Amino acid sequence: MGSQTSKIVMSILANQIDKRYQDLEKSSELFSGYDKRTKHLKKRISVNINQIQLKDKIINYFIIFSELRSLKKLNILEYDFTIDQKEIKKYLDDLDNERIKQYFLERILLFKKKLYRLSQNIITVKDLFYYSENAYKNKIPAIKDQIIDYHSLYKKILYLIGKIKNPVTKLTNIERINLTYLLKRKLDFLSPENISKIDQDVNSVNQRLIEKIKINREIFEHSMVRLNELENKIDNFKDSEKDSLNSSQSIEIEQITSDLLKVKSHAFDMDYILNDLTIIENKFDRFSSHINILRSRRSIIQGRGKAMIETLQEANQYIDDSNALPKINKNFYDNLLLNDRSINSASNALVNCKNDLIKYIKST
Repeated sequence: MGSQTSKIVMSILANQIDKRYQDLEKSSELFSGYDKRTKHLKKRISVNINQIQLKDKIINYFIIFSELRSLKKLNILEYDFTIDQKEIKKYLDDLDNERIKQYFLERILLFKKKLYRLSQNIITVKDLFYYSENAYKNKIPAIKDQIIDYHSLYKKILYLIGKIKNPVTKLTNIERINLTYLLKRKLDFLSPENISKIDQDVNSVNQRLIEKIKINREIFEHSMVRLNELENKIDNFKDSEKDSLNSSQSIEIEQITSDLLKVKSHAFDMDYILNDLTIIENKFDRFSSHINILRSRRSIIQGRGKAMIETLQEANQYIDDSNALPKINKNFYDNLLLNDRSINSASNALVNCKNDLIKYIKST
């Protein structure tokens, strides 16, 4: 009965060992002599099956089980490393800097060479796993974290450069050039050894960018208010003065209107709107101020002309020869044009009329 039970137990153990052996990877890229170790273990399994001494057979089974577990752990370690390599490659493929790619790939290669040398020098599989696992934990996570940090900062810089180019930021051309230059310099100097320092510098540039965007948006919004107010002022001016302006003045105010529409069509260009809006405002202010001065001068001349006409009419009542007095065309002052030439001509006519009247009085 006992002999039969032992055979059943041995059979179960043999099946378990065979199953575990079949689950092992047949080759390894990391560990030198892996295939020799598995073949040697297979031979020990076969020898142990024919072992006659039950005690020795059981002891060998436990030794074989231990080695199978260690080999399986090596398989798992190599699988984890393969996954890490794929993830690392994904980040590296997303970089344009070949020098940085080569730097990380060389570090991975050095690690693989270290494991290969360990597997050549260490005899037992258990010890090989122990030292390999320690080497893996000390190197690969650190390399992977560094790649992720580098990639993250690399993408952050590219994102900020793209953000600067976006017209929505309302940055001026010189601001875009300066900020882009700063970020590209940081990108050129970025390396695995200075990630923390470059990240601080990039955060500083980003803070400047945020502040400039805020300020420029406020300036832009204020400029749009100015633009709309100027547009309304020009429209109101044209409505109120449409019958007063001569052809030259009409052409001038239409040119100002055209320039304003041109600025409005480029409203997102901060360089354009800041400079040209101010120019148009000044041009319109000069034009409207000149028109107001002409209107005031015309009003004065018209008042003086009316007074002179009344004076001459009253004088005609006391003088027999009406032709002796100077003449003034009443309609000339009523329809006086709103320009320097007409007003100056009317002013000169009044002065001549006054002089002629004084001359006549003195002669009588």
